[in-house]
Order: sequence, then structure tokens, then C-alpha cells
Amino acid sequence: MIPARPPEPLVAEQLALQPLYQRTSRLLGQLAGILLLRAAGADPDRGHAHLPALGAQYAAACDAYRRLETPRHLAASFRAIGEALHQIGAALGEFDGRSPRSALPARLQAARRALQQGSRPALGLLPIDLDSACCAGHGHFPA
Repeated sequence: MIPARPPEPLVAEQLALQPLYQRTSRLLGQLAGILLLRAAGADPDRGHAHLPALGAQYAAACDAYRRLETPRHLAASFRAIGEALHQIGAALGEFDGRSPRSALPARLQAARRALQQGSRPALGLLPIDLDSACCAGHGHFPA
């Protein structure tokens, strides 16, 4: 049995949204990796060395998000990306060395939850899986 093809407007929205969804998912994974390295006792300056690049990637993702119109068929996924970006931005701000870091795992988990809630696996909108990744954090990122 051949599966039904999604309607063309949905496909067009998916093609527009998928790169941003994947970019946001990668940002989350990179930030989680830095947090994990920090928790494992890695040199804090080494993690800070990656923050300017992550900040630039974050700014580019936010610009791309603002340029997109809210898709009619994928509005929930679009809002989920916005929430994930908000949480990632807040987490990046907390890496400045002045803020308490205890909120970082919660921020990353909130971003992950947002992406999961906005996922549409059949359309390729699927977040990274931190639970089965090598950097799962052994309890630092509960489901």
C-alpha cells in the first residue's frame, strides 16, 4: 500500500521549516555537549572558546526564524522552534560566568521538550535524541 502524499502546501511549509528545526536541534546538542564537558570537570575556558561560534549560530537561527511567516499547517512546530530558541538563548546568557549555572540543565531540557512537542517525524521534523546519544549525561537530562 502506497502511503498518501501530504498536500503540497504542507510539503512547502515542511521544506521551509525543516532546516531551521534541524539547526535549532543541533544548537541544543552543541550546548548540551559543552554543559556535559563542564560537568565532567573539563577546562571551563575550553568550553567558553566555543561560545562565540554558538552565539553566532544562535543569532543566525533567530534571524531565520523571524524571516519565516508562521506556517498554516505547521504552526505548532514553528512555535516550538521559537520556544526552543528562547530557552537556548537564555542558556547561552547563563554561560557568561556571572549567572548561576544550576538553571542550565533545566533550560536545555525545556528546549528539548519544546522540540519534541513540535516534532513531526513523518515530515522530517525530529529532534536529536539526547537519551541515546553518547553525551546523554547519565541522568543530567531526564526525560
